[in-house]
Amino acid sequence: MGRNVIAWFEMPIRRLSEVKAFYENVFGFNIVEKCVDGRTFGTIQIRTPNGIDSCGVLAEYPEPLPCSSIQYFQASTKLQFDDILSKVPKNGGVIITMPPRNHPILNSEFAICEDNKKNKFGVIIN
Repeated sequence: MGRNVIAWFEMPIRRLSEVKAFYENVFGFNIVEKCVDGRTFGTIQIRTPNGIDSCGVLAEYPEPLPCSSIQYFQASTKLQFDDILSKVPKNGGVIITMPPRNHPILNSEFAICEDNKKNKFGVIIN
């Protein structure tokens, strides 16, 4: 077995219809909408060059959760990192940590952002 990678993430949101285009435009994801037991989910499948798949979901919740984790999306190069960050405000989001900071443990540049509906996420270059 190779390195441990995140195989699944779930990001709580209010309405998929309001954030779907943001994540598709900023990260290039293809988000497929699914309805299960009356709840709407947007599934994201990510395939890495070495064939490792991970999957995520934007899950609708009626109320914001009191606490949640922040998901970090990885950029493979500095150019890709800068490109992603340039798309955040163009799609109605905000870069909270501007300029991006250096992570003291990972020794990688990162930024915390909000999407167009104030859901927080991170971008990190590795």
